[in-house]
Amino acid sequence: YINGSLSGYLELGEEISHITGQMKETLGIEILSVIDKKFLNRAKWEEGMGMIGVSANWDLFDDFVVSEQTLSHIPRKLIEALGEHQQDHSLRLFDALIDGRVYSAGIVPLRDVSGQEVGEFVVLQDFEHKKSLMQRLSLTQGITFIVFGSVLYLFFWMYLTRVQKLLLSSRRELEDEIAERKISQRACQVSEERYRDLFEHAHDLIMIVHPDGRILYVNRSWCETLGFADYEISELKLADIVVHSDVQAFLETFNKVITVGEAKDIRASFVSKLGKKISVAGSATCKYENQAPVSVRCILRDVTEQEELKEQLYQSQKIQAIGTLAGGIAHDFNNILTAILGYSEFLKKDIVEGSEGWFSLQEVIKAGRRAKELVKQILTFSRQAKYELQPVQLNLVVNEALGLVRSSIPTTVAIRSAISSSCGVIMADPTQMHQVIMNLCTNGYQAMKQDSDGELTVSLESVEIKAGDYLVGEGLAPGIYLKLRVADTGCGMEPAVMSRIFEPYFSTKEQGDGAGLGLSVVHGIVERHHGHIAVESVPGEGSTFTIYFPQVDTQRPIVIPEYEAPIQRGDERVMVVDDERAVAQLERMALEGLGYQVQSFTVSEEALEVFRNKPDKFDLIITDMAMPNMTGAELARKLIAIRPDIPIILCTGFSETINEVQAKALGIEEYIMKPVIEKDIAIAVRKVLDRRKKKGR
Repeated sequence: YINGSLSGYLELGEEISHITGQMKETLGIEILSVIDKKFLNRAKWEEGMGMIGVSANWDLFDDFVVSEQTLSHIPRKLIEALGEHQQDHSLRLFDALIDGRVYSAGIVPLRDVSGQEVGEFVVLQDFEHKKSLMQRLSLTQGITFIVFGSVLYLFFWMYLTRVQKLLLSSRRELEDEIAERKISQRACQVSEERYRDLFEHAHDLIMIVHPDGRILYVNRSWCETLGFADYEISELKLADIVVHSDVQAFLETFNKVITVGEAKDIRASFVSKLGKKISVAGSATCKYENQAPVSVRCILRDVTEQEELKEQLYQSQKIQAIGTLAGGIAHDFNNILTAILGYSEFLKKDIVEGSEGWFSLQEVIKAGRRAKELVKQILTFSRQAKYELQPVQLNLVVNEALGLVRSSIPTTVAIRSAISSSCGVIMADPTQMHQVIMNLCTNGYQAMKQDSDGELTVSLESVEIKAGDYLVGEGLAPGIYLKLRVADTGCGMEPAVMSRIFEPYFSTKEQGDGAGLGLSVVHGIVERHHGHIAVESVPGEGSTFTIYFPQVDTQRPIVIPEYEAPIQRGDERVMVVDDERAVAQLERMALEGLGYQVQSFTVSEEALEVFRNKPDKFDLIITDMAMPNMTGAELARKLIAIRPDIPIILCTGFSETINEVQAKALGIEEYIMKPVIEKDIAIAVRKVLDRRKKKGR
């Protein structure tokens, strides 16, 4: 470089004659070095070659000269080959026949310091010499193999003769052993087939599980019960088939089996491929190899039906307990309602109609009547009160119920109604229809408690269900139905909750917000009325309950009783017996207000003694049923024994020991349920006395 710029190259070189000679001796090759003429000056090249004592033949080749060679002379064949290479540079390897010997030649490019190809190295290897060596080596090996083979043949012939005798003996022993083994294998095969047949056809669910929880093998009953195909088993683990809530407990039991060796009482709930819950019970044992667990065998039974029956029995016992409780409180509660309703009606007579006080008492009476219906509903649910089907115009019942709903839920909840006035008539118990509507509306309100601006929608319309409709598949026959729909904008339900909402005592409400009976009562009422109930719900968006009641071909709607209808009067002599002083006094005041001559008693024995002394002093007896020392039924028997023609009315809040049929069999002419109001008792009294007059008694 001069002043930082490349000015040229300084090349240092060394003659390679001694190197090529050494390579020839060491590697057994011939080397030829050629330089392209365009890089040389002939005169200078010839001068340089002369200086080192090497002959220079510039005209030997057209395009290059030979600068170094180990050959004594260059054969014409090689000159022709190098000439061909100048025409075809892809020719790098070729064979050349030189002086009767075959050489394999290879050409390697020779480059200067800048990487430019300035010539070539030609390397030649004599294969004739190697071929001769290989022939001599092959001959030597052949002779060696023949000699060695002969020796081996002789040795093996002697050895094999001896071995043959041993083999014949061993063969006979092996044949005997094989025969015995075949017998054993056949016995094992028969045993395995028996075991497999027992395994596959067992009614129990049998599964073999790896200690890590992978299911290794199951029998046919297991597959049929849980709905999985054989090829799906290898992908299953215990956690995949056990109900989520039972997984932790079941895995703990499983690990205990691995540790202890067995467990005799395993219980769990599996979930089938279709999501059905299956209860199982059984035992498990662990198999060990070299003191390490290799598998756990579980033999289980499907006890779903037994568990369901057990649950039904449990629910039945709870309902029975509710019924017992309902019956226990019904009598006392109805006595309280009798006093509330009766005295409120007396007060109402003394207050100017239309005044604020009059309206207040009207609301008290209305609430008392609702409480009366509530007691009846509780008794109906507990199967301790009968219901009567009659033609009901459902739109009137719905409108009446909505009026009560509006006054019982906060004003922040909007109530939308679409009640068709042209709805037909259904055969139903009006009290139970009222109960259905109230329960559904209350349930909707409970779902919207956290919603400051919830909306409750109630609609009623007449619809036709035709053949092929999906509802026909739900058990409804084609025909005309009343469709009652109650929808809310509350919290909605998850599918798992929605599948259980009609179960008795199932509730997602907080403690104190409900006992979980409302929807189960609704479901029971709908079924008893040959209807159908369906629910749709989306979490966070609300729920919709839809009920279908079969419409009947009649135009006789239910007549809602008018409590203000005129009451007939009388002047007969009446004995009233009730252990509740307030009730006895109320009945006496009600009847005296209608002109009757009344004598009331709170002790049944005292009433019996008075009647025994003067049996003709009374035209009618009204007695309570549940009284201390002597019940109303016992009192009635003794009164009739004294005077067989005495008419008796049995008035009760509730009784498990006697019903209307049994009462009339005793000679009791009328059976009325508390709470009674003035009109109820007046109608019953007049009915019995007028019947007696018609008979001429």
